[in-house]
Amino acid sequence: MITYRTGNALDPADLAVSASHRKQGIGRELVRRTRALGGAATVVLLSAPKAVGYYPRIGFTQHAQAWTLTVDEPLG
Repeated sequence: MITYRTGNALDPADLAVSASHRKQGIGRELVRRTRALGGAATVVLLSAPKAVGYYPRIGFTQHAQAWTLTVDEPLG
């Protein structure tokens, strides 16, 4: 996992736990440590589709202010 800091926001990139190690608190601990390093910064992340249900369980709030533009979509 790599964490980027932009102003008052932390972005943990590539946060993942191997399937064989899930349900042991490892993901929660990675987020806890990221948060501890950031001080007062807000943790902001993009979720993989299969992990969308995980983040609310550990306290994240979902926000609708995000957009995507794939390589196949034309720029208007």
